[in-house]
Amino acid sequence: MRYEGKIVKWYDDKGFGFIRATKDSKDFFLHISQIHRLKKRPEINELISYEIAKDEKAAFVLLMSAMS
Repeated sequence: MRYEGKIVKWYDDKGFGFIRATKDSKDFFLHISQIHRLKKRPEINELISYEIAKDEKAAFVLLMSAMS
C-alpha cells in the first residue's frame, strides 16, 4: 500500500531522516539507501509517496518516490 507524507527531518551527515504521514501524523524512519528513486538528496517539507516495511525493531520506509 502506498502512503503520502513529507520529509520532516533529514540528517545528511548521518544518512537518515524521518517522514511524517499525511493522514495520521506518524513519523517513519528513512535511510539514505531508499532515496534512489528521488534522484537527489531529500529536502525538508518535500512531499513524497512511499511504502512501509517493518522489522523486529520498528517501521521504516521503502520504495520512496517524489510527488512533484
